[in-house]
Amino acid sequence: MKHPFLSLFLFLFLLSCAEKKEEKESVNETIPATELSKSDIEKNPTAIDTSLLFKGWATDRSAPHVDFLLTKDEYITTERSLPYTLNGNHIEIESDGFRTKGIINHLSNDTLKITWANDRLETIYLSYKNGYSFSREDILKTMKFYGENYAKEATGHDFVDNELDPRLYALGEMVCDTKDEELFASFLEMMLASQGSASETPSDVFSTIYFCHPELVLDYLKNKYTDDHLKGQLEFGFMDDTYDAKDDMEGYKELKAGIDGLFKQ
Repeated sequence: MKHPFLSLFLFLFLLSCAEKKEEKESVNETIPATELSKSDIEKNPTAIDTSLLFKGWATDRSAPHVDFLLTKDEYITTERSLPYTLNGNHIEIESDGFRTKGIINHLSNDTLKITWANDRLETIYLSYKNGYSFSREDILKTMKFYGENYAKEATGHDFVDNELDPRLYALGEMVCDTKDEELFASFLEMMLASQGSASETPSDVFSTIYFCHPELVLDYLKNKYTDDHLKGQLEFGFMDDTYDAKDDMEGYKELKAGIDGLFKQ
């Protein structure tokens, strides 16, 4: 069983090590706080989409770590984990007998605005790259460039090792988290455009996505991208990932059978 604090440590450590590839004016910008009136703070609770809330948030994306991570049960910083309650858009954090209250005034995929009652200031937080090392747009752009320029000098070993592979691993995380079919389809297109590549990263990422969403992968390989090269890449990645764990891995037989079935069509 995974230890929650170990998972938190790994999460914050990976975030702190993420390369900052965004434009300077957006990455290094520190968001100011805006003072609100008392009436703004005392609004009645309103419903929010909590699926957008549970992630890491920071006022400065160039900071070495997030300000806090919200899960369904905890408000977590690098120093401690605290219980909290959520009533609509009203958040209340408990710490050593004290309660810090705040009002969520805005919530989107990338932005969270909270008015903290103790100082009546609205603080604007940004999703910490949604927990990923690279943006979705950056990943799509890099894969497109690689596919269009495969086997050229511009996409040699240095490009693959330093530019493409790190973004492919981030892609695997994104598709696992969001089931982003456009991103997944672009990944398959890139693999088809770069047949002959010696890199094992695409097959490794392919296997990761298969573990997360086997039904998505099988649907695409049976009905949309039926090329045997893709089936072979998935099989190679899966066998490599399960080489030492197949006897103890839950669902291994079903996952293996799904891949085997691709070759029987």
